[in-house]
Amino acid sequence: DVFPPRMYYYGPPTMGALKQWYHVDWVPQVYSPSCEAEVYERVYQGMHDAVAKMIPCDCPNGFLLSGGLDSSLVAAFARSASPLLALYIVHVIRDNNYHV
Repeated sequence: DVFPPRMYYYGPPTMGALKQWYHVDWVPQVYSPSCEAEVYERVYQGMHDAVAKMIPCDCPNGFLLSGGLDSSLVAAFARSASPLLALYIVHVIRDNNYHV
């Protein structure tokens, strides 16, 4: 059997049940092309706020960058939210044909 979206299995194997772990309590908004700039700003600000919310902690922060766009954006947002955060780049060469 396949688990439905937003569900988890709770309880013993023979007597458990699927429970919903995430409930969408908002209706997705439909935007027209005329308000594209507003959509971009809301996405940008939402991502920035989400990263900034996770920065304060009681131990040093670190980020593992895969080289993809998402991890690069998280690091950039973290840096803008916390100017004292130091970012370093490490380049590892595994062999002559493959670079990380």
